[in-house]
Amino acid sequence: YDKLHAGKNYAVIYFETVGRKIPFNITVTKGHTGEKERDRHTIRKLNCDLMDLYIKFRTHKLNVSEWIRKSMIVIEAIRSMDDSNPFYRLFLAQIYITEKKDTEAKWLIETVKDELEADDISQYPLYCYFMYVNTLYNKDRVYSRKASAVVKDCYGRNDDWRILWTLLFMDEEFEKNPSLKLLRIKEQFNKGCNSPALYIEACNIL
Repeated sequence: YDKLHAGKNYAVIYFETVGRKIPFNITVTKGHTGEKERDRHTIRKLNCDLMDLYIKFRTHKLNVSEWIRKSMIVIEAIRSMDDSNPFYRLFLAQIYITEKKDTEAKWLIETVKDELEADDISQYPLYCYFMYVNTLYNKDRVYSRKASAVVKDCYGRNDDWRILWTLLFMDEEFEKNPSLKLLRIKEQFNKGCNSPALYIEACNIL
């Protein structure tokens, strides 16, 4: 495989029987590994840009329209390299909901829905973010409470910081009790979490 060049490689294999020689055409495609690695590096950098924009938005250094405009540029850049990650479609759906573009948001949410496995604990962070974006789209208090209960149950089984971040915006108990919210964030810090997203939420409480 190491001797193959990037792209399509062609060869012919011959099978010989008595008095007969049968050719088989073979095509092997080798990925452009250098290009893929560059894309992965670029996407990591763009993810940092997304986080930076979120921090500026949550610290009131960007207003909503500026956050939307700049985040859209970053998201589209990422999706031009990799449109397979459902997270970016959900993020874009959240932006569309903020812009009141519900039709576009619904389409994106539906495309993600078919890819999720609610029973797969490794997918809980993505599943919970899906539930959160869905509550923004539905704008129904009863549905929001049910979704919050589901996310809370997921966090009880998988205490990933991303699930807690989602829960911070969904659980009414956190709204009523900021001290409890701060306690849960501190628990994540004690476990080694160093996400700026949670730091910002902690600072907003203090």
